Amino acid sequence: MVETEHRFNNKSIVYDLYRPPYPDAIIEAIHTSVKPNSVIADIGAGTGYITLPLAKNGHHVIAVEPNDELRSALEAKVARDLTLNIRSLKGKAQSTTLAEHSVDMITMGNVAHWLDKKPETHLACLREFDRILKPSGKICAAFTHPAISNSWISDVFELAKQYDPNFDIDMISASFTNPEHHALSFMQAPESQTNVTFAREMTQQDFKGFLYSLSFCDSRMSADLDKIFDRHSKGCKISVVFDSINFVGQPKKLLHTAREDTSPAIGR
Repeated sequence: MVETEHRFNNKSIVYDLYRPPYPDAIIEAIHTSVKPNSVIADIGAGTGYITLPLAKNGHHVIAVEPNDELRSALEAKVARDLTLNIRSLKGKAQSTTLAEHSVDMITMGNVAHWLDKKPETHLACLREFDRILKPSGKICAAFTHPAISNSWISDVFELAKQYDPNFDIDMISASFTNPEHHALSFMQAPESQTNVTFAREMTQQDFKGFLYSLSFCDSRMSADLDKIFDRHSKGCKISVVFDSINFVGQPKKLLHTAREDTSPAIGR
């Protein structure tokens, strides 16, 4: 998506094993914001963190994912449960290949911040969303990320900066603390907002696996991540606090797409 799908090459296993699922309250908020048996386009579906639970709630979900490895992992899950009404396709947010006015909702799970980085891409996405949404269609933008309050997170950001000089710590910090900025890139004032904070106690393997699933960490950092774990762990485990937030609203009208502030964010 927006030429970023390569960041998740060779990450499908850790992505699937170590990323926490969206809390039940987030999924329920999405489910109840549309009518039963709706057609939902899950943009940047990954391995199905939003696709699968919405399908289990009775919706027809079209999983749009550009990364071949992540999409294949999702398709393997769908093949194991043919009762789910899921269609998977290779596509991007700005070119989904879906029919005009064919979906009741567009969902984006940890995706919106990839799509508003460049004005031209942002506008292309808005046009595509307007094309595929039904007149009464809605936009959902959900985010789950480590809370900035985690004691270890600044160490991880600094490490990412060492490996990638273009990694912008201020930008990702702003994205984590104000995801509403990205949601409002695609919708009018949110009709509903759901916030959930939860914690996981992680072993060293779990901690590193989760970090590897992010766009800005990889196995080259293994020894340095071990040191970070040792500095912040207690009793052979480290606490990871997550903020999960969901916004649902009417799509932004194309007449009002010009934005002076297109602050990009790194990470997914």
